[in-house]
Amino acid sequence: MRSDAKLLCGDDLIVFGTGMLNGVSYIVPSETPTVGTPVPNDAVFRSKSFAVAKRTIFLVDGMFQVSVFNVDEDVAPATIPEADLRLANIPAGAKDAGHLQADGDYCVVRCDGGNVIRVIDVSGGAPVILPLTNPPDVTTGFGVQQVAIDAASMRVIAAAGNPRALYVYDLNNPADAPAAIALPNDISNNVQMKVNGNFLVALDDQAYKQLLLVDLEAGEIVELAEANAIADVAVGPDAFAFFADLDADDSVGGDRRAAAGALPGPDFAKAALGNQIDGSTNNNGLVGFAGSMCIVPAGDYAGYLFLANSYLQYSPGGVAFTVPADPDGDDPWACPAWDVDASRNTVGFKTATTRSDNTETTVGYIILEND
Repeated sequence: MRSDAKLLCGDDLIVFGTGMLNGVSYIVPSETPTVGTPVPNDAVFRSKSFAVAKRTIFLVDGMFQVSVFNVDEDVAPATIPEADLRLANIPAGAKDAGHLQADGDYCVVRCDGGNVIRVIDVSGGAPVILPLTNPPDVTTGFGVQQVAIDAASMRVIAAAGNPRALYVYDLNNPADAPAAIALPNDISNNVQMKVNGNFLVALDDQAYKQLLLVDLEAGEIVELAEANAIADVAVGPDAFAFFADLDADDSVGGDRRAAAGALPGPDFAKAALGNQIDGSTNNNGLVGFAGSMCIVPAGDYAGYLFLANSYLQYSPGGVAFTVPADPDGDDPWACPAWDVDASRNTVGFKTATTRSDNTETTVGYIILEND
């Protein structure tokens, strides 16, 4: 796969970009693949702009349209007509935030006009478009900063309006007006907000960014102390996590110190200091320091926290991390890993022969066995 392209996990599925602009392939880990399978007509789909849920890939082309492809069906991706759905813009980078997000049988997107927040529903097989009521005073997709979705709670969340608020929609009643949760500060454009059940995490847009932990059921912001944050966030069924950015102890080279807490908060802990991966120097990173994170969202491994940004690390919960060895034995210290993502049964990440080969990446994975 291309080192700067997107990578996301579904149900026994990892989807990844292969070209500088276009090209999307996938693997099914349980089949022990050695090469990726290109999506049909993959050359028209953007390598840094797609969403994945269950066994479905939501693809974006250069004409601002979305196509839906189920990897278990022997049919080409179904392109949604422009009259039904046209994106406000196309993400240019793999980590561009807020454009589209998928979960369960649904994918939420920002559109260019009309009902600017729309949901693609594939629960019945063929895609059905659910238009949501616009937030107050929002008439274009550019008035919506970010969107997120949680299928289990049937919620869509949009950061929108001026001043910015979170607008919470009930997918069981898509025509209803959303509930609003006032925000103390704007949402950052740099990090995708994430939701699991009743809780959402994001970064705010202050000069020194803070973690936002939102209780969606109560409609309240959870007050956190000294939660300066940077780089990435994660939330699971019982925990939240972020990379701390309070002081010099929270940064070593390009890596940041992981912090995690139990829901509903507000307490959290940070990874211990001074635990070198190579046992003696900071040259190969510190345990608990990274740049990418995810929490397994459900299943027997729900709550496991994974880190990556040179080497793979994981914790069953909290900030005491294990650094697994390179399974091929090529890297002397650990398993090279960048841009980690997880579903209930799959952990996917970019990997390489050694951590110094980070522009020559392939796909690594862990199969999470569920009873």
